[in-house]
Amino acid sequence: MHDGAIALRAAGQRRPSMVVVAGTGSLAYGERADRTSVRAGGYGALVGDDGSAFAIGRAALHHAMRVFDGIENASGLSDAIASSSGAATAEDLSRSFREDGIEAVARVAPVVEAARASGDAHARRIVDEQGARLAELALRVARQIRPRDEALPVSFTGGAFAAVPSLADVVERALHAAGLCEVSRAKIDSPLGAAHIAREALPR
Repeated sequence: MHDGAIALRAAGQRRPSMVVVAGTGSLAYGERADRTSVRAGGYGALVGDDGSAFAIGRAALHHAMRVFDGIENASGLSDAIASSSGAATAEDLSRSFREDGIEAVARVAPVVEAARASGDAHARRIVDEQGARLAELALRVARQIRPRDEALPVSFTGGAFAAVPSLADVVERALHAAGLCEVSRAKIDSPLGAAHIAREALPR
């Protein structure tokens, strides 16, 4: 059972409803009243995970690498990445994240949020772009499961929303603009969702 199904149960929303999950990876998952489901995203860092902490961190590191290579101008974001990683060259930066992998890249996301809060244009662009891509996943699901003329209940969960609070703002604005969804920011208890799924699996 994947994270989306667990989170949807934990959200406690009536069906149809949807959850948007953004942690190291990302996906949108929803269920109709008859319990049939629709999913978008969740296919891993190599081919997906738009709007995840990894995707945000990767975009920021790409900018920092281009600064080191002299292709882009230095920014508050690139300076923050160099400072937090201890990198003095492109080789330093590449080596530190190549060795530590996806989780290390995802941990750059709070650096992006801090730079955005300080007014850095590159950080703002990254969060806005990744938020828009995450909203696209959500809207694909919403359009397939939403009842006619009713707002679809949507919940957000995952570490990326905690690390980058402005990400949730971007996604929520996009969903409201589409006029399809009613967003809840209530905290989701994933163990509770797993318990609900286990109970549903019991013979009746």
